[in-house]
Amino acid sequence: ENSIIDITAPHLITIGDHVNMTGPVTILSHDYSWSVIKGKTGLMPGNQKAVTIGNNVFIGWGATILCGTTIEDNTIIGAHSIVSGHIDGDSVWAGVPAKRICSLSKYLSKRMEAQEEEAVDFALKYKERFGEYPPFEKMYEFFPLFTKDCNMCPKFS
Repeated sequence: ENSIIDITAPHLITIGDHVNMTGPVTILSHDYSWSVIKGKTGLMPGNQKAVTIGNNVFIGWGATILCGTTIEDNTIIGAHSIVSGHIDGDSVWAGVPAKRICSLSKYLSKRMEAQEEEAVDFALKYKERFGEYPPFEKMYEFFPLFTKDCNMCPKFS
């Protein structure tokens, strides 16, 4: 996965339960930019601050979490975001710098509205590529649309 978690001061990094990180995520507990000041003035104004990532957090591909950041519970961080400061929970954040996009309930609403069309598109593209509709197992992200039987549920628990 190639994620980088700063080991300069590991005691400054706290990661909660059910935190999912995709791809190369970077988490920093220090900022070495003070080296420019040191090079010019000889002064060394170090910068090490705690990073706290709450419970039930998703961090998208390529995101960077900077020192001094707190991400509250139930938060989605978009791909390639640069995250700094206090990130409110129950919400979606993305961008450079990361900004609040919407509440988690608004995001859920958007996903519920879009999933049926996406499932149909997924199935049609699968058929176009492989000459047959996908088996149920390939539709695992969309299984709630097709059944109340929760055989797939353990995969997502």
